[in-house]
Amino acid sequence: MAEAKAFAGGAGDPSLAPTQAGAFKRGASNFQNWITPGTAFPPEPDRYHLYINYTCGWCHRALIIHALKNIPQSVVSVSSTANYFWGGGLGSDDYSGWAFDAENPDPVLNAKHTREIYLTDSPDYGRRQLSVPILFDKKTRKIVSNDNIQIGYILNSCLDDLLDEEGRKLDLYPEPLRPQIDELNTLIYPNINDGVYRVAFAKEPDLKEQMRQNVFKALAEVEAILEKSKAKAAAEGREKYGLVADSGDGISLADVRAFPHLIRFDTCYFTAFKCNIRRLNSGEYPHIMEWLQRMYMMPEVKQTCKIYLACMGYNRDHGDGAGEKAWKEERYEWLEA
Repeated sequence: MAEAKAFAGGAGDPSLAPTQAGAFKRGASNFQNWITPGTAFPPEPDRYHLYINYTCGWCHRALIIHALKNIPQSVVSVSSTANYFWGGGLGSDDYSGWAFDAENPDPVLNAKHTREIYLTDSPDYGRRQLSVPILFDKKTRKIVSNDNIQIGYILNSCLDDLLDEEGRKLDLYPEPLRPQIDELNTLIYPNINDGVYRVAFAKEPDLKEQMRQNVFKALAEVEAILEKSKAKAAAEGREKYGLVADSGDGISLADVRAFPHLIRFDTCYFTAFKCNIRRLNSGEYPHIMEWLQRMYMMPEVKQTCKIYLACMGYNRDHGDGAGEKAWKEERYEWLEA
């Protein structure tokens, strides 16, 4: 099992959050528990439920791990919220998080919105951090975790005794590769995963431009990393490669963490978040594009991708038709070319 640690909004390290005046700073997750034998949350079948939303890149990470590990619904069931919030925006008196509706009902609590899930665990819970993903214990009606990094670790290793041989065999965070995976996270998390949010929510123009430059500097570094990884694979007679050069034909947690935000970049962050120096599909990032295509074409990953919903969700607050316009400009035919 992954070593227990404190997490800051998915970072795994509070120091990764920006501190400049006017900068966006992601808070620490409020629920951080492990599924381990002999604790309040032991590994048991038909006990845990994962709430996600298809717009959200942080949820997409958990969904990919769930699929790659072939975790059955009888071990961890999964459902999605609707693609809109209940009530006003964050900070308003009636903000209640993500909504459920007739097409996207809550199969566990029959909740109307995610705040009801948080209130089920803590009756005096307020109106901040009503986020998904949520890993929920159906037996005790308690939240195990709402930290996407920790949920990823849990899905990767804490339920292996309940999985088939294929699921048990796959380890996305193997001991020998952990230093490399963690080092990549120090690049990708603050500058790409969270970096796009730091651009979107920076209050000062100069700070926004600084954050934007950080994103594209990191993209250049990822492109170089993948180029080296591809060269190493070719020298070893392999076609497949990932962010961790030593991962062989397999993918690692580093790939899973990077993919959701990079696959959303051109239709969501380029448009809605103004990370708009250039698109990934501009010709400047051939290795990122090749890696994205190969990741997407994995059946387990492809089934988790609903990029159209993400495009609609991210662009809905930027004018009527903005989501459809962004989708038509970048339709992702290249993924299956």
